[in-house]
Amino acid sequence: MVRSTRVLARLARLVIPAGAGLALLAFPGAPASGAGRTGPGMASLPPPLYFIENRGQVDPAVRYYARGEGWSLFCTAAGLTFALAPWTGRPGAAVQLTPVEGHPGMTLTPAAPQPGRVHYLTGRDPGQWRTRLPTYGAVLYRNVFPGVDLKFYGSGRHLEYDLIVHPGADPARIRFRFAGVRSLEISREGDLSLLLPGGERLVQKKPLIYQETAAGRVLRAGKFRLNQDGYGFELAAYDRGSPLIIDPVLQFSTYLGGSGDDRANALAVDGEGCVYVAGRTDSLDFPQKNPLRGPHLPDAFVTKLAPDGGSLVFSTFLGGSGDDAATGIGVDGSGNVYVAGYTDSLDFPAKNAFQNANKGDVTAFVAKLAPDGASLDFSTYLGGSVEDRANALAVATVAGETFAYVAGVTSSLDFPVKNAFQNLSQGGADAFVTKFKAGGGVAYSTFLGGRLDDEATGIAVDAAGSAYITGFTGSLNFPVKNAFQTKNHGTVNAFVTKLKAGGGLAYSTYLGGSASDFARAIALDNPTAGHPKVFVTGEATSSNFPLKNPLLSVRKGNPNVFITKLTGSGSGLVYSTYLGGTGSDQALGIGVDTSVSAKGQAVVTGVTTSYDFPMKNALQANFLAPSDAFVSKLGAGGGSLVFSTFLGGNKADAAQAVAVDQAGDIFLTGVTSSINFPIQNPFQAGKHGGTDAFVTKIRP
Repeated sequence: MVRSTRVLARLARLVIPAGAGLALLAFPGAPASGAGRTGPGMASLPPPLYFIENRGQVDPAVRYYARGEGWSLFCTAAGLTFALAPWTGRPGAAVQLTPVEGHPGMTLTPAAPQPGRVHYLTGRDPGQWRTRLPTYGAVLYRNVFPGVDLKFYGSGRHLEYDLIVHPGADPARIRFRFAGVRSLEISREGDLSLLLPGGERLVQKKPLIYQETAAGRVLRAGKFRLNQDGYGFELAAYDRGSPLIIDPVLQFSTYLGGSGDDRANALAVDGEGCVYVAGRTDSLDFPQKNPLRGPHLPDAFVTKLAPDGGSLVFSTFLGGSGDDAATGIGVDGSGNVYVAGYTDSLDFPAKNAFQNANKGDVTAFVAKLAPDGASLDFSTYLGGSVEDRANALAVATVAGETFAYVAGVTSSLDFPVKNAFQNLSQGGADAFVTKFKAGGGVAYSTFLGGRLDDEATGIAVDAAGSAYITGFTGSLNFPVKNAFQTKNHGTVNAFVTKLKAGGGLAYSTYLGGSASDFARAIALDNPTAGHPKVFVTGEATSSNFPLKNPLLSVRKGNPNVFITKLTGSGSGLVYSTYLGGTGSDQALGIGVDTSVSAKGQAVVTGVTTSYDFPMKNALQANFLAPSDAFVSKLGAGGGSLVFSTFLGGNKADAAQAVAVDQAGDIFLTGVTSSINFPIQNPFQAGKHGGTDAFVTKIRP
């Protein structure tokens, strides 16, 4: 009987979660391991993965080795051995990986020398100590098969491998044997499953196979193939004049929460792949590290996860004695974290505040945390005498100066304004936009709305400092300029507005049909362009929502998702489409893949009750009622799907936000009630409360 499963690999790259090694890694100018931080925002993290040269400290057959929590990898001249720690008291396992009929000229060499040195000071005899041992970021088996190299390397704190098939080599020669396993099998999903003697399984995910060309990365079809000796690969046609990479990749997916109710609302990713999540928690035992303060529930939370998703960099509560929630988050190039949300606390922490007091009932807040999450650079209320909520935040550096832009909704006639495009409320609730300087001062703050209710739900910023705002309005006199659509055609329409760097109006347009249509999120295709194109998403109940080059031209459910791409001037459509099934579908987040191979493809996420939501290349093709999160990536023209998948368990799940990094990796966060939400390489493997947040990384 299979007792447990360890997922070792994703696609063709072997990935094992890495922990602290057994040796001491010392970097020049940095404190020793365990002695303190190694840099801003990196408190108490295990060191990055590295390979150590053997100079007598382990078995002489071993040339290089790497260690992690629960595993060791030993590289010998003949092959590799994975030594796995025991599960729950059972004996551990050793799995040997060797090439079948490999090349007699195979050589093992280190690569990517690292600045760190390892010292073994063990025993009382200094003659047995081993010091100043070199470390490397990779090891390379050259000619493991004729014309084929095998490269193992650290990616953050992961171990990964590539098979590199050089021009003229035959990939059919690639065959590996596993010793120390009971059996091998290939799942319906194309994963390679290894059954160990104790009944546990190791899973190597199906391979990703590609070639780098002048036009960018080109994917090639291929899969695992079992043979008498072990396994190899079966490949479709490819360009034999260019190198071929067989490249498995691991993503992560983790719960995040305590024994109460927890909900993630916003997410950001920095240049190192760390993930920042913000939301609301009712849990006294919500995971904390480097906390700014203890809990006084319900509180906003801010959590930073390491790039592998398996550990906390910091996690902190933020709030006062009332109800506090974070709804927007951003990070600057120095690792400072900006958070926005709303609070009814009279004692919300204020520092270098633009506004020290809560003047109303519920008031927006904006805060800037230091890179370690343990202190505030500034924190301020933002609102008037009635009710104000921040819904979204974006961070941008313009001409060397960093700004945080906040958008939301206010019912306060005395909402603070400065250098405003619109100084006065026009009636009902209004949207607002406020631009903060890095030190907490305000550059501009303005109402945005008409006579009825208006609300801003999303904001994005380009490299020139112009802000792009979306939301929804019931007003017939919402400000318009250079508009694609000059009138509100329904009960509620979406809107898209561009404000110049100083706060003046560049363009503003309605977007919608004759019923009710709500925009929830906004993104830019190229923020560095002079007039970037704008992506907007939300949900539409209008059967005549404006469409162009649609993927789905008829609304099937009520509502369906819409995705619209506007021209750089805001006065025309690049494409506009419905997306969904016969149930209810709502988009809550949008990002853009700007990697070379993607060419501006939109990634949309949210929640669906449609069992027939369109799927393509799905991670999870089956809908699990009552609702699932979904993630969909559209082709550059909007009329096709690159992939689309459900994500969820057997209870209610919803994705609230999405971010796409420069490599095209997709990061999601949201809320789940499911005990069987899909989990991989988690920081937190089990659900703890009524609802938990989740954080997921997908590599398409």
